[in-house]
Amino acid sequence: MGTSTFVVAAAAVDSRRGVGWVGVLLRHGTRHQLRTAVDAGEIVRVTRGVYALPTLPARTLAAARAGGALCLEAAALSWELSVLGSIDQVPVTVALRSNARRPPPTPGVTYRWCRLSAGELAEGRTGLLRTIFDCASVLPFPRALAVADGVLRDGHYPRAQLLEAAEALQGPGRARRLGVLRAADGRADNPFESALRAVLLERGTTGFEPQVLIRAPASRPRSTWPIGGTGS
Repeated sequence: MGTSTFVVAAAAVDSRRGVGWVGVLLRHGTRHQLRTAVDAGEIVRVTRGVYALPTLPARTLAAARAGGALCLEAAALSWELSVLGSIDQVPVTVALRSNARRPPPTPGVTYRWCRLSAGELAEGRTGLLRTIFDCASVLPFPRALAVADGVLRDGHYPRAQLLEAAEALQGPGRARRLGVLRAADGRADNPFESALRAVLLERGTTGFEPQVLIRAPASRPRSTWPIGGTGS
C-alpha cells in the first residue's frame, strides 16, 4: 500500500471528519507508512495517538486536539444549521473524565466541560438535537433564535416534535431553552430577520409576523406586525 493510498484510507477512517486514532489508522497500513505520511505533510499529528488531515477546518482540529467535540454554534455550523453572523471563538466541549488533562490555552478556542457520548466523541461534535438545545439554553436570545428558526425553516425537526423533546428535558437552562423554542418560527427568512424579531420580543413587542405577503404589484413577502400589535 503506497502513502497516497494510506492517506485516502485514513481520511475515510473513523469517519466523515478525517480524524483517526492511531490504532484505527494502522488497520489500513503500517507505522512506517504513517510516519512517511506525517513527514510528507499529508497527515498531521494533532495530539498523542490522534492524527488528522491537514485540510480540515481549524475548529475541527481544535476539538480533536482537546479530545473533545465542537459545541454550540461551531457544532451548528458542522450540522449545516443557520447561525447569526460569524463566530470569533470556536467553542469546544471537553469530556468530563477523572483522568482528563486540561487542554492548553488555544487562541480562538473556548472550552466547556460536560459529558459527551461515545458517538459525539467519535463525530467530534455534539449531536444534532443536543446542539439545538444547547444553543437555546446558552446563547444570547437573538443568536439562539436564529439557530432555532433555521432548524424549523430547513425541516430538521417538526415544531411539535422539537417542543415535545424540549419539554421532556430537565436540567439547567430549561426555562431559557423552552422560551427560545416556543418563540421559534420557521417562516423567518434568514438569521438576521430572526435577530430582529428577537430584539422586538425582548422589548415586549408582540404580534410580529414573519414573511407576510402584502398584495401589491411585484410584491414579495415581508416581515411585519398587524394592527393591534403591542409594544413597550
